[in-house]
Parts: sequence; C-alpha cells; structure tokens
Amino acid sequence: NYSSDNNNLTQTISFTDCIQKSDAATLNIRECIHDRLGNLGIPVYYGAPFGHISDQCVIPYGIQARIDADRMEMTFLESGLQR
Repeated sequence: NYSSDNNNLTQTISFTDCIQKSDAATLNIRECIHDRLGNLGIPVYYGAPFGHISDQCVIPYGIQARIDADRMEMTFLESGLQR
C-alpha cells in the first residue's frame, strides 16, 4: 500500500504491508525506493521510526526540519508546541 502527503515544502511518501506476494524475483523495499526516487536529486530518507509501525516516535507536522540523509539524522528547526 502507498500513501502520499504533499505540502509546499516537502513530499512525503509512506509504504505499508510491503511483503513479497510470490516467489518471483523482486526488489526489496530499499532497492525499490532507490530505483524509483534515487535519481530525483533530493534527499531520500528511509527507515525512520514514524508512521504506521508499532514502535514509533512523534514528528510534529508543519514545522521546519533538516534531514541529513547521509548521516540518517532529522533535526527540528523549531518547536512543535505552541504556548
């Protein structure tokens, strides 16, 4: 399954239930992401602990953040809470 969320700054794509359906040769999810998104010239961040998984962290929606894909780090540039 695939879903997409689009705003002015980013495009977020999430995948769930990525299980091979047959014995046919296929790409694994990491290879598929690289194959489809690797040549876009944008950072691609894979394996972050958020979304539709059991052990997830909370990521504030709508704030500025910096992703370093080489170091696999996400830094929030502003607070996710309002006073």
